[in-house]
Amino acid sequence: MILRENFHENKKGQYMNALISVISIILFIVLGIIIYNGLNGMDLKKKIIIFIFEIIVCLIFTMILFNISSLGIEYPNSQSREIALKILVTIFTPMNGIILLPNITRLINESQNGEIDKEECARKLKKTLIIFILLVIMEFVYLRNTQIGILNNYNMQN
Repeated sequence: MILRENFHENKKGQYMNALISVISIILFIVLGIIIYNGLNGMDLKKKIIIFIFEIIVCLIFTMILFNISSLGIEYPNSQSREIALKILVTIFTPMNGIILLPNITRLINESQNGEIDKEECARKLKKTLIIFILLVIMEFVYLRNTQIGILNNYNMQN
């Protein structure tokens, strides 16, 4: 009976991993479309370079935020922490990109095309910085609460 329960638990975990992967892929595709459309008038090579750079920056930002939000949280083992890191970073990296990168991408495009002057560029940059600060605060709280929830579920099962 125990073997059968473990089998069903393992199947649930596999389905959950597949669901998270599908959601993450969809979010990355949406992010790619947003960035691609935001860089009108640029050649494909520049678009790809900017896209990769922006994704790497979002990934680093999300990993740093995860590590800061996990301070003081004691995972039962390093594997549990790695699983939480992979799941949350996989979901939050494209979400952060969808929230932040359209403004940054549009700003890059408008400044390269000469559509905005320095004052307007500075104003838009301040707006993006405010959004970034709000995002950091909200995401920090959410990531911390999610990690605590994951640990509570783990502790209830054991």
